[in-house]
Amino acid sequence: MSQTERILFLDKKMQPPSRGVTALEAAEHFEVSTRQIKRDIEYLRNRFNAPVIYDKALRLYRYEEEFTDLKFANQGLILSYLSIQSFVKNKQYFPLFEDSVLDQIMNEVPRDYLDVSSKITYQLPTVENIRPEYFECICSSVRDRICLDVEYENVKGDRSRRLVETEQLINYSGAWYIVAFDRKNEAVRTFNVSRITSLSLSKEKFSQHGSEYEKELRDFLNSGFGIFHGKSSQIVKVEFTGEAARIVKTQTWHEKQVMEISENLPGQECLTLEFPAANFTELVGKILSFGKKARPLEPPELVDLWKEEILGMKKMFD
Repeated sequence: MSQTERILFLDKKMQPPSRGVTALEAAEHFEVSTRQIKRDIEYLRNRFNAPVIYDKALRLYRYEEEFTDLKFANQGLILSYLSIQSFVKNKQYFPLFEDSVLDQIMNEVPRDYLDVSSKITYQLPTVENIRPEYFECICSSVRDRICLDVEYENVKGDRSRRLVETEQLINYSGAWYIVAFDRKNEAVRTFNVSRITSLSLSKEKFSQHGSEYEKELRDFLNSGFGIFHGKSSQIVKVEFTGEAARIVKTQTWHEKQVMEISENLPGQECLTLEFPAANFTELVGKILSFGKKARPLEPPELVDLWKEEILGMKKMFD
């Protein structure tokens, strides 16, 4: 049995008002030596500052007072195991994942909780395909600071050849993206990996850009909502009413968001969400997903894009 399982067993047995546990009792339960159990108890004392005392009369160990640091440890192990298990079942999330890693995590989950784990499921969104060889090549690019030679097809179907310096590999809502310095445009860009039609490592090393570039990269990555970034962001305001307001009230769209809740009409909740965004492409779709229960207020460019999309859909309906 793993040390984690022994630690959780000892923690449970030593909690007041339980009488405590002897080293022999724990050793026989796990079929290990009493010396090993005593080492586990010392680990609890030293690593977690657990209030362990030894009752010489009864020859058992117990807590001097309630100790809650490990209260949710079992649940934490289960959720960690389940989340990783759910991701790795789909090779598009972790194309190069080793199953042995999952086995090691499973060995840490106490036996009596394994049945519980089978009743908890993570439902993951639809994913976009990524070739394992692409994933390995991108990782090599980041590690060795070597440019990628990429043929890319944008959403309009236009193809172009790029030499890019890979800075970040990001999985966002089931799709893989790379953030890279595009030598063709001499700017940082976001590329959807599923739209890369060919990819290989070049012989070109990354350029030495200096501190100004590092600042540009940070600003790009922190520029606002969603995966599509830009050099600068604008503060956007979106209004939600009714059911949409109640849904958004429990969500985080951006770490710097500001939420204001009021009543639009008697009994009808209204919420205004304010946050930075550099690119409105994804945001318009997100707002439209709430139908007539959501509308952008600022800036004018976002409002115009939202209106254009609605008018375009109306023409299709007509």
